[in-house]
Amino acid sequence: MSLVNVVAMIGAALGLLLALALLMIEGRNQYANRILALFVSISSLYLLLTMPLHNNWNVSLQWPALGFMSLFLCGPLLWAYVKSMVQESFRLTFKHAAHLLPLLLLELVIRWVAEPGVNYFKLAGQASGPGNVFAWFPIIFYVHLQVYLVAALYILKPYEKKIQQQLSYQEGVNLSWLRILLRVCLAIAFVGMSISIFRLVSDIELWPRAIYSMSLMFGVYYLIAFKAMAQPSIFNKLNTEVIYPGALETKMSNDVIDTSILDAGIESISQYQTSSLTPELAQQYWLDLQEHITQHKPYLNNELRIKDIADSLSIPSNHLSQVINQCAGQNFFEFINGYRIDVAKSLLSKTDSPQLNINLIALEAGFNSQSAFYKQFKLRVNKTPKQYRDQFLS
Repeated sequence: MSLVNVVAMIGAALGLLLALALLMIEGRNQYANRILALFVSISSLYLLLTMPLHNNWNVSLQWPALGFMSLFLCGPLLWAYVKSMVQESFRLTFKHAAHLLPLLLLELVIRWVAEPGVNYFKLAGQASGPGNVFAWFPIIFYVHLQVYLVAALYILKPYEKKIQQQLSYQEGVNLSWLRILLRVCLAIAFVGMSISIFRLVSDIELWPRAIYSMSLMFGVYYLIAFKAMAQPSIFNKLNTEVIYPGALETKMSNDVIDTSILDAGIESISQYQTSSLTPELAQQYWLDLQEHITQHKPYLNNELRIKDIADSLSIPSNHLSQVINQCAGQNFFEFINGYRIDVAKSLLSKTDSPQLNINLIALEAGFNSQSAFYKQFKLRVNKTPKQYRDQFLS
């Protein structure tokens, strides 16, 4: 058995185990894990079904054909996974069958061009010059995959703004790891496409290199699966859907219709043109909010949500978010962390207690991790907490 087949077998076994583990995870993002499990299973299926091709086994061409065609499900499934992670109500429906159209068109082309008994999958991986129609298939796959990866990255943008509008923390709900891995996948897909184009125009055999790059790509996908299993349920804290740029969605919650439009990068009052909040009522809400913060110091709660304050003041969450954006010029995350930084600065400036651990100061100020505290402190004060403390001790 060749080394390529050994790598394929190990990768497939790992993928099937991960798929099983993903299906066993419980939580409110269980549907997203099922989509990811399907993606990993299809990736494993591809690795298994291409083994006869690499080892020249005498099997029906239908098996490697199934493996090759399954590749075109990877992009749509990754897109669906990201969509379901940031939008709890997302479900795959019959209308999403349109994503299978490129796959069906490619199958028609293959049946029209291929001659009986010709191993066109072998031709697709070999350099036979521009005259080899099947050598275009890997390029088509990589382009197809990159389109879906870019679409998935675009979906993540409004989600990042959403959590800053609703939560005073990002640990456990931040999907930055997913954005990074999608970018890595995008880079690998671009490299794979470049190699395929070079092989096509130069008529140079690069079959082994293509196999290794594909193995590396699936290795990154499996890392996504590992991280997905370790990711806490992001919907435990967020119970509303991502609202995309230019969209207006309504949601009935506790007999209040939420018609807020989340900030999609346009920092202007125009985003609240459809809001029912009057300037007079907004000013009253702002005064009530300042009084509540002064008296009760809710920012010391390291898992504070905008809904918690809104419930305490009997204010709709969307109105409170609008008030903070317009009156403070900040989102909820920035607004609350500003108070926490002030508390931390006060504790750090006390020269009579220099032995107080900076990590304890972070917790007392309302941060739930030292890394988040350092990042916000450096961003706002332009000094590290230690540098800020040292200036008073000296």
